[in-house]
Amino acid sequence: DLITAFASCLRHGLIPNLLSSGRDPRYNARDAVWWFSQAVQDYCEFVYGSDRKGAVKFLQETKVLRYFPSDDQQAERPEVYHSLEEILREILERHATGISFREWNAGDKIDNHMSNEGFNVSVRCDSSNGFIYGGSGHNCGTWMDKMGESVEFGSMGVPATPRDGADVEIIGLLTSTLRWCAELSEHGFINKPIKVDETTEWNYSDWHSSIVANFEKNFWVPADGSEDREYSIDLRFVTRRGIYKDTVGSENPASDYRFRPNLCVAMVVAPELFDTVHARIALSQVTEVLLGKIGMKTLDPTAPRYAPYYDTQSRKDYYEAYGFNYHQGPEWVWVTGYYLRARLQFEDSNPMLCEEIEEILSAHRATIFSS
Repeated sequence: DLITAFASCLRHGLIPNLLSSGRDPRYNARDAVWWFSQAVQDYCEFVYGSDRKGAVKFLQETKVLRYFPSDDQQAERPEVYHSLEEILREILERHATGISFREWNAGDKIDNHMSNEGFNVSVRCDSSNGFIYGGSGHNCGTWMDKMGESVEFGSMGVPATPRDGADVEIIGLLTSTLRWCAELSEHGFINKPIKVDETTEWNYSDWHSSIVANFEKNFWVPADGSEDREYSIDLRFVTRRGIYKDTVGSENPASDYRFRPNLCVAMVVAPELFDTVHARIALSQVTEVLLGKIGMKTLDPTAPRYAPYYDTQSRKDYYEAYGFNYHQGPEWVWVTGYYLRARLQFEDSNPMLCEEIEEILSAHRATIFSS
C-alpha cells in the first residue's frame, strides 16, 4: 500500500517528500524518487527473490490511479491508471531528458523560510558520464535539508547543506535502479532506448555502464597525491584524502570535497561503482573520522563549520542559530546501518569484522534499553 500510494503521486518525474494529505504536496526533494525506486526493488527482491519474471508480472499488473496525471497545475484530472512498470520507466525518462519547474503555490503558503529562487527545481542528465545533477545553492534537495531560519544572523532562506550537483548516494541509487531494470528487461520489462538528448539514446545497460565507467574518476580523492592526474581533482579544495566526494559539480566546489557518510549508501546499493581497494581505504576513514557511539557524524570534525550539537533554540551564531547545523556534525543513526552493510560488502576478508560490528551494535542495544 505504501508503494502504490506514493507511486500514485508521481509528478514532474519526482515523488513528494511532503505529502500533506494530497492537498499541497511538495516536490522539492531530488532523492525521494530514488529511495522510492530502491524500495520497489527491495520489495520485489524480498517477495520474488531471483524470480525476475514474477517481479515483472507484479510490476505490470499493479496499477495505480495517478493523482496528478499532468504537471500542469490548472489541468483537469482525468482518471488515469498506470502500472508500476510505467511509473519506473517514467522516472528514468524524465530524469534523462531533464526536469525543470517552479513549485506549485510557491511562497509563504508552503514555506515561509525559503527564498524565492529556492522554489525552482531542476535536474539534468550529463550524457558524457550518465550522472544526474540537480538543485542549486538556494535549495536543499536531499535528506540533508535544513533551511536557515534566522533573520538576526542572516540565515533565513539559506540552505545549510544544498548538496547541489551529483550527490554520491543519488548516483548510487540511480545505478542500482538501472542495473535492476536491465535485469528485468530480459524478462519482459519495458525495453526500448531512453532518449537523453538529440544525439544520445541509452538502454538501461548503456546508462549503467556509463556511470560505472566514470564514477571513480570523478568521485575518488586519491590517498596518494601522485595519483591526482588520473582523477578529477581540484587541489584548492582537498582537505582529506582517501575518501569519496560527497557531491560532484556543486556551485560551491569546496562542498564537493566535504567528508560525509553518504558514500556508505552508494556502497551498499551499487558496490559495482567502487574499486575494492579504494572502498576499503574510504571505509577506514569513515570508521576513524565519522563513526560515533551510536550514529554517524554528518560532517568531518576537522571541517571549519563542524558543530556537533543540535539545538533548535540556539542563538549562538549564523552557523548554529535555530539548528542550522542539523547536518553539519550531529550524529544520525540510520546511516550507521549503511555503514555496517558497506563494511560487510567490502571487508569480507577481515577476520575481526563480525566482532567489530557486534561491538558497535551493542552500544545501540544499551542505548535502547536505557532510554
